[in-house]
Amino acid sequence: MQITDRAIPQDSTVVVFGANGYTAAETCEKLLQAGYHIRGTVRDVSKHQPWMHKLFNNKWPGKFEGR
Repeated sequence: MQITDRAIPQDSTVVVFGANGYTAAETCEKLLQAGYHIRGTVRDVSKHQPWMHKLFNNKWPGKFEGR
């Protein structure tokens, strides 16, 4: 995704609430592709953190943090 007029500087950390949901997971992926760091929140970290880290850290190591 190419963003020409950024409101948030590239390489900033962006918080995505409900990161385990379909729309939020897609949003995380688009933001990671655009060069942002993601801090994703979920209700139950023990349930969702393993698959989310596997999904995002394979392509963008060190750019996704689930809480």
